[in-house]
Amino acid sequence: NLIIDLYLTDTRASLFFSIPSLVAFFTGLITEKIIFRIGSVWTLRLGLLFMGFSYFCFSLSPSFNLILLFTTIFGIGFGFVSVAQNVVISDAGAGHLRRQLFSGLHSMYALASLASPLFVSLLMGQELEWRKIFAFSTLIPIFIFLTSFVFTRMSKISISKKLEFISNEISSPGLFHVLFFSVSMGIYLVGEVSLSSRLVLLVRREYLIDPQEAPKYLALFFLLLFLSRLFFCLAPVRRVSTNQL
Repeated sequence: NLIIDLYLTDTRASLFFSIPSLVAFFTGLITEKIIFRIGSVWTLRLGLLFMGFSYFCFSLSPSFNLILLFTTIFGIGFGFVSVAQNVVISDAGAGHLRRQLFSGLHSMYALASLASPLFVSLLMGQELEWRKIFAFSTLIPIFIFLTSFVFTRMSKISISKKLEFISNEISSPGLFHVLFFSVSMGIYLVGEVSLSSRLVLLVRREYLIDPQEAPKYLALFFLLLFLSRLFFCLAPVRRVSTNQL
């Protein structure tokens, strides 16, 4: 609907995804310094505020150029959240449960990806325009921000020591090993993002699926993704190492 209302081409509309992804990548490189200063929990909260603010600005933006400007703010918030949430688990999670906790974290990501197209489809069924949907979405990160205050405040010193330990562990493998792993994961993410961002357009244009039904196909993809990640969260695989998996 945004593409139609603002008369966008598919290439120009793709900037809505590519700009925040690029900004989130560079933000992730400096997030560790932010965590050293304010702690992982407050970095997480700051990222949620940035994301909520960007959603609200999307709903008010009169042009696509302004929307792209606010996607940079969203990218900064997403970069903060992506790094800080992993540091929180690494610091607070018990060692024998850490792998399950990480699996649970990523299964929640898959669950959110599953719920999002269904949520949007439901709102579109109420004939809400995309601006109102963005405005309503503002409530989600704000709600998570407010509920985060029930968590126990974490020590900055322990977090710093944990980050130093993680940094030493990551820097120990050879450069080729790190690059090979990073490129491999990058290729996987390119495939996942490309599929998730283009699947709805594919079924609408090539198979003439109704706009309210098209998001259900994306939801099915994320359902399978969620179930696979939930399996590793609920069923710990102790006999197989992470590297073997």
